[in-house]
Amino acid sequence: NSIQFNSIQFNSIQFNSIQFNSIQFNSIQFNSIQFNSIIHSILQLFNSIQFNSIQFNSIQFNSIQFNSIQFNSIQFNSIQFNSIQFNSIQFNSIQFQFNSIQFNSIQFNSIQFNSIQFNSIQFNSIQFNSNSIQFNSIQFNSIQFNSIQFNSIQFQFNSIQFNSIQFNSIQF
Repeated sequence: NSIQFNSIQFNSIQFNSIQFNSIQFNSIQFNSIQFNSIIHSILQLFNSIQFNSIQFNSIQFNSIQFNSIQFNSIQFNSIQFNSIQFNSIQFNSIQFQFNSIQFNSIQFNSIQFNSIQFNSIQFNSIQFNSNSIQFNSIQFNSIQFNSIQFNSIQFQFNSIQFNSIQFNSIQF
């Protein structure tokens, strides 16, 4: 309902074995988003991904740029995003290689990211196993990450709950 896509560019994208069940998108707006130069001009964006019972409400993405992103074998189950706003976000020369990530029963409510900039970030061989994560009323303002590199990281999250978290003017 009321989805708007403006000036989006997708280059060399491949979708393989994707399953979407009971997804609801309400009042989503994507403006000036560019996805290009992804993993040597070969984007394997979604491979063997399963989304079940996902709900996105009132999400706004403005002036977002993703470069060199790769997602592999991701599974999202019963995820709910409500009133999320991303403004003036820039991701440059980023390599995300996500292998065997599983999110179960995640709920994000009233999240706001403003003026976030990620430059030259590399995440390689990361394994996320998350069960029953809940984020409520999170606000990130004016965050800047420059030249961050994470290699061979394994995160296992079980029953994590974050409530009313606020980060303002963070710079790495």
